[in-house]
Amino acid sequence: MSAETTEKVAETAPEVKAEAPAEEMTYFIYHPHELWLKGKNRPMFERQLIENMRHQLKASGVQNFKVAQMHVEMLVSAPIQYVDTIYELSKKIFGVAKYSRCYKVDRDVETLHKELAKYITDLQAKGPIKSFKVDTSRVDKRYPTNSMDFSKEIGAFIHDNYNIPVDLKNPALRINIEIQNDCFFFYSERLDGVGGLPVNTSGKTVVLLSGGFDSPVAAWSVMRRGCQVVYVHFHSSPYGEWRSSVGKVRKIVQQLATWGGPDTFYSVSIGEQQRQIALKGPSKLRVTLYRRLMVRIAAAIAKRNKCTALTTGDNLGQVASQTIESMTTIQAAINPLLILRPLLADSKEEIIEKAARIGTKEISVLPAGDCCSHMLPKKVATKPTIEEAIEGEKDLNVDEMVKTALEGMQVIDINDPWNDEAPAEEPQACPLAFQE
Repeated sequence: MSAETTEKVAETAPEVKAEAPAEEMTYFIYHPHELWLKGKNRPMFERQLIENMRHQLKASGVQNFKVAQMHVEMLVSAPIQYVDTIYELSKKIFGVAKYSRCYKVDRDVETLHKELAKYITDLQAKGPIKSFKVDTSRVDKRYPTNSMDFSKEIGAFIHDNYNIPVDLKNPALRINIEIQNDCFFFYSERLDGVGGLPVNTSGKTVVLLSGGFDSPVAAWSVMRRGCQVVYVHFHSSPYGEWRSSVGKVRKIVQQLATWGGPDTFYSVSIGEQQRQIALKGPSKLRVTLYRRLMVRIAAAIAKRNKCTALTTGDNLGQVASQTIESMTTIQAAINPLLILRPLLADSKEEIIEKAARIGTKEISVLPAGDCCSHMLPKKVATKPTIEEAIEGEKDLNVDEMVKTALEGMQVIDINDPWNDEAPAEEPQACPLAFQE
């Protein structure tokens, strides 16, 4: 071949690109909580858990991930740079009992030996291993060695090479191996998940969300039991400063979103309605009538969103509106719609401890307006009856008050711009003196 021909061939030959190296991946195994109780409905709960995991991974910024169901566990694979993010996220997935970072190995015993050797050497560098045990789960029942014999074989390798004592009852290190169809997985850590049920498996509820300690914990609690939540926040605009109140709740919703909650909430002004109640209703029933109005509005929002219950942060005996008599009278305004009260029997200390755990405590202590403390009378009825409340509302056009509040309602999206530094708006002067 002439030099000229060689040059032409070189010019026309396709360029061969070097193949990019495979991206290093990390793996996490998740063990579901309570799903074994669900019988024939279990597949529905498992599908929802997988969907929720995908949503939370995406919301946390993890890219190029996969979520798959293995036998009874779920497996997440993602690029290794997200390992810390996934560790943190895994603490917040409702429906997970235990989770573990695991290591994937080709289904070859010699390769497994090599990877276990590296793993144990790294562990020993952090401190001596007093004892160990190997547990094997043979997901692929066609694998020729049964689980017990496989555990003995791997255990013998570890004992012979590292002289670590075997303890089958209370080992310091428990190595779990799963034999899959095309690979081995092994892991030793088993970290506690948050437990509960996957969100969106137990119905849908409207949460009356204030900026205090209680209602965010109540929202978290029903989410943990599988409820999908819709938030509504009330403020006393135009007679009370609303920006700090809405801004504070926006931060709470942002924090609850890391647990799988929604990105939006309803913001409802009831300042004028409160003025009407204070003007025309009995002074001692003012708080009761406020609360009856709020649950009516929340019930209308529940109907729009196909929710079958409301949720509040009520705590028995904590304030005047949370006695048995008060709660009965407030509930009567929306019967038969159920009001869930997950914190009813908790102490304040227990509630604050939970708020710290879920990350809302530091937000709840921030100063902000509160519609329930607006236009308060000197004396509040602690044992109001349903009949007294109905009588107290006779001069109020309750249906019109609810309609007006809904017409002025706003939807706040936590992803939209918000200026926390904006100056507070000066509340309007209320055309009624509320001094008793």
